[in-house]
Amino acid sequence: NPHAPEADVVTFLQRYMDILGAGQKIIDEEGYWTCKRRYMVRFRASEVEVGGVMYPPANFNIGSNRGYVQYPGQPRTCRRCGQLGHISVDCTTEMCRRCGRAGHATISCKNPLVCNLCGEQGHGYRACPKKDRRFASVVA
Repeated sequence: NPHAPEADVVTFLQRYMDILGAGQKIIDEEGYWTCKRRYMVRFRASEVEVGGVMYPPANFNIGSNRGYVQYPGQPRTCRRCGQLGHISVDCTTEMCRRCGRAGHATISCKNPLVCNLCGEQGHGYRACPKKDRRFASVVA
């Protein structure tokens, strides 16, 4: 969504990687914004992740805004559940949109709400203290 505040996109990405410098809007050959952003980042080391690096999810939500991450060398993962070894067409994993865990439906979730912006428990995107709070975003 081109209307998603860039500050919120940066907050989300910082959960997984270090952002080096400001993001850039990608402009096509006719001078129009493609609704894509480019960031120079450094992946964080992780002892529990495949390859020793913490990778961001290939697709994500920030509130009602959907986003996609693409980069060279990106591991092939399911866009639905985030697991390696299959693609979303073949995925049978049920994912909860309330807590982000696999194995149950949102309607039957008993886990605490997890914010899809900052990843903390106890609040959703609308009440997130790290959410962009510019005047235009509060009034709209």
